[in-house]
Amino acid sequence: MLGDDHPLHCRVRHAMGLAHARLRAFDRQADLLESIRGPQIRVLGRSHPETLETRLDLGLALALSGRGPLGRATKLVDDAARDAETASGVSAALAAKARAAKQVVRLPEPFVSALHALERLVWP
Repeated sequence: MLGDDHPLHCRVRHAMGLAHARLRAFDRQADLLESIRGPQIRVLGRSHPETLETRLDLGLALALSGRGPLGRATKLVDDAARDAETASGVSAALAAKARAAKQVVRLPEPFVSALHALERLVWP
């Protein structure tokens, strides 16, 4: 049995978080990602690509769910994006995701609310 700190356990929970994001269940996604962020930092390190992706996705999930202060989401994304710029082994796709995430967490709240309303109309 794999422990909560095992990288495979974290990968599975991250994938579950992505599934919740596809369902627009950003609160649940944030819960899952928050549960693996600490273990990934301890086991893989802050600048490991999997940890960076979790940190970016957690910041985005918090921003899109409207849960907690937006400043926390922005800080998570900014810190992960800064680490992605200096880390070795970061793919071009992950670096691009980090740059895009920095823009998304800075969208005005009314725009995000309108986006959610549009999504509910298009994908009920």
